[in-house]
Amino acid sequence: MALSSSSSTVHLPSLSFGVRRNFFDIMPLNVLNALREQSDTAKSMTKFRGEFINCLNVQTDAFKECPWYNYTLYSEVMNRQFNTTPVERLTVHMGPDVDPEALLTKMEKCYRDLYLIGDYDWKDVIAFLHAGVECVSLSGNMNLPVDNMEEFLQSLMWFKIKKVCFFNDNCKKFWLPTAFEYIHKQIGTTVKSVELTEGFYPKIQAVMTDSTVIEVVAPDFGYEYDVEMEDIEEGIDVNNDFEV
Repeated sequence: MALSSSSSTVHLPSLSFGVRRNFFDIMPLNVLNALREQSDTAKSMTKFRGEFINCLNVQTDAFKECPWYNYTLYSEVMNRQFNTTPVERLTVHMGPDVDPEALLTKMEKCYRDLYLIGDYDWKDVIAFLHAGVECVSLSGNMNLPVDNMEEFLQSLMWFKIKKVCFFNDNCKKFWLPTAFEYIHKQIGTTVKSVELTEGFYPKIQAVMTDSTVIEVVAPDFGYEYDVEMEDIEEGIDVNNDFEV
């Protein structure tokens, strides 16, 4: 088995075990998957990298009802002798037994979408983030006190998450207004403009100084939580759309 380029050919079986292992260990995922499709030998040699699947759904062992369809218990994932890496979406039904850092040791961090449900803390969300995450969808019950909103939003913006959805059962009426106010304060530093729009799912859309667009979405807080648009904009003597 050999890997070829326009300038050279690498004969993998001729490499020492250590060199070959390091070679496969740093190989980009798309190249690795293509190589596996071409060769059973490559599959065998790269077995240590584990299994790659589109989506991985993990469920807390503390859930007392029957496991949900297509979900794998947290304990089963942790006890596997190989990694299971989702390349598109990681969904975790959180519970007291789920340790984000421990779970991440059982996969390569390359998923683009993160979905959390169940009961969890805002710090658990941050623990699951990596540079490749584009969408974060939050459901269930999340502990997010108003005093921690700024740090939470700072982390989401630092990772440049393109879309954050607050679909939590315990969604607090201050979450979206606080997010709007915090992002607005960043105009002139990391944020170029920010706009708040109404609708079935009210949305904050912020354009960063590097032209990255970040959206924060929540349920209809004006109806569900008796919070009006005027309450959010109170004290900010500008229109919905701010630009520098």
